[in-house]
Amino acid sequence: CCISREIQTRSSEGFSEMAVDKYNDARKLLLEGNHRLLVDPLHPVPPELVSRAERTLGVVFPISYRRFLEDFGTGGFGSLEILGITGDDFEISGFPDGIWYTMRQRQDINLDVKYLIVEHGGDGTCVAIDTNQRDSSGECSLVRLSLDGKPIEVVSDSFGSWLLEELNWRMRLE
Repeated sequence: CCISREIQTRSSEGFSEMAVDKYNDARKLLLEGNHRLLVDPLHPVPPELVSRAERTLGVVFPISYRRFLEDFGTGGFGSLEILGITGDDFEISGFPDGIWYTMRQRQDINLDVKYLIVEHGGDGTCVAIDTNQRDSSGECSLVRLSLDGKPIEVVSDSFGSWLLEELNWRMRLE
């Protein structure tokens, strides 16, 4: 009842119902049914700080990632480390602050300004939101980037879908 109403409200505001629905499924896995995946405490981020992060990077976050930031801030879920916002100083920070890391990669490897890094893989690649690849609802594709910040492959059509897929995959491994 409540989740449906929330999705309908967000959808009527022009957001992707499917991406938000997938995000809600992932959120439910983490909060209600699968506490063993949640290894970091929750650090919700106020909407004003999320907006400041967008201004700092010069991009608009898709709604599914914005909701993740407002609900969790960052996330250590089993072996999955999702980069997010850890505090209000984006210049002097560290992992798992995705705003800081994206800014650092812009300097170090000339990362294209359209990318927002949300996961750093153990092999040196990372997963990033491509803020230039938006669907009609404003959701963005996620791409795997090489060590030098070049796209290797599209990994998902939205952050919400990617998060749910990653969580389900890790649960199957346990």
